[in-house]
Amino acid sequence: MAGVQLLCLIRCDGAGEEMIAMLDERDDTWTYMLVTPEAVISGALNEIGGVLERHTLEIRVARLIELNSSTMRQVYGSGVFVIRNPGGRDLDFPWTMHESMYSLAPACLLIARNNSGQACRSMLQCKGYVRPELALGDSVRHLGENPAFNFAHCPDDPQSAVRELGLLVGESESIRLRLCAEFDADFDILWGLQQVLESEPSNSGREAVSFPMVANRIRLRIVHLMAVRAVRDAALMGQFRIARSRLVEQQRTLANLPSAREKLADAQRFERQVGSGLLKISKSMNDASIADALEEISMLHFVRDEYEIGRILKMSNKGLYISNLERLILESQGHSFRRNTDLGKIGYESW
Repeated sequence: MAGVQLLCLIRCDGAGEEMIAMLDERDDTWTYMLVTPEAVISGALNEIGGVLERHTLEIRVARLIELNSSTMRQVYGSGVFVIRNPGGRDLDFPWTMHESMYSLAPACLLIARNNSGQACRSMLQCKGYVRPELALGDSVRHLGENPAFNFAHCPDDPQSAVRELGLLVGESESIRLRLCAEFDADFDILWGLQQVLESEPSNSGREAVSFPMVANRIRLRIVHLMAVRAVRDAALMGQFRIARSRLVEQQRTLANLPSAREKLADAQRFERQVGSGLLKISKSMNDASIADALEEISMLHFVRDEYEIGRILKMSNKGLYISNLERLILESQGHSFRRNTDLGKIGYESW
């Protein structure tokens, strides 16, 4: 019947062939939760994942995304951000306050399944009441701070879930993410909550300002994007799992190195051993934007002259989240070039 099913014809980048996905817009075995930036900043992502599990919602896909007030106005269906307050005056919050929060951190999109056929109802119960101080103890909003920053949004029904997800990530990407949610659970490590916890930007500590650490986390996010776009290609899935495993291992190694110089030296060795292989995979997918971003990350490990970044930042328009701090670290790496032959002639004691 018209308006009941979505016939989606998209190109599977990994296999280089078209595939057809028939997705029922009334399907209530899946839904999503938008974990808002203040929740990500708070470090509550893992705890929120546990709340969903206790509400029989299995998180199958997670994605860091950048919010803006224009999109969120469409998601909420209103140009005014109002929180209903039964028994009292409704609370009207200025969008400028939310725009400020959107600039500080990503939101995290969680796509979950509940095969009982009441996914949206379960997610609404899981979300909890709008006022955190009145929300039930086993709800996400119970963890929130106040009605403006209450940690979560979710759709009311399956049709709203389809519409809103398309607004948040684009229609084609929303289809890919739903396909991943229906894929073999063995591959959740490539697009589930764990990969977000490993790749989310750091906001404090030495890793937050370390170029090798920033490059590592961005590359983990790129592996996630590549895996989602090649979901039907089993051979590529295996290669992505290996690449992710090596990047996670590199992250642990870098965290134990005391100085920036040691971190960069180790990252350069890693680049020669693993980075080039990941670049080769991206080129085989015929996705020039991803290949360009990976090539630029690689170049930044070996810059010998001042370099102006650009290709990585273009990926922010194609689903790759890069924080303002990460942009600054990447730009500083391009400007803080090293001429190793000259450095070797300078005595560090003279600095």
